[in-house]
Amino acid sequence: LGAVYIDSGSLDACAELLERMGILSYLRRVIRDGVHNMHPKEELGILADTETVKYVIGLDKKTGENGERRLYHCEVFVGDNLIVTVNDGSGREEVKTKAAEAAVEILKGRGVSVANRMMQGAFIEVVDDVMDKA
Repeated sequence: LGAVYIDSGSLDACAELLERMGILSYLRRVIRDGVHNMHPKEELGILADTETVKYVIGLDKKTGENGERRLYHCEVFVGDNLIVTVNDGSGREEVKTKAAEAAVEILKGRGVSVANRMMQGAFIEVVDDVMDKA
């Protein structure tokens, strides 16, 4: 899309390409319906702002009817503050994602907002302009 814009210098050409690919109708629905499409780890990074996000992952082995199985836990720190601990992951990435999702909900409950942390005005203007022309 960037190459089309650079070559043509036209947002109309970009909109035409997106329409032909079937992407523009999808983008319209995402914006119109306010679809949440951000990965929890990315969203947590935005909410953390200038603080460092740290994931501490551990492994427990549980013995049950089906024998031994691995169970991961994850602590999420934002800066020096422990935000949440999640104890039910079957893999490292799964438990990190679950923990990030829980941390996002906790921070949002404290009144921290992604919208307040992002400078997206220029992006929204470009998307709106492309959508208006399509």
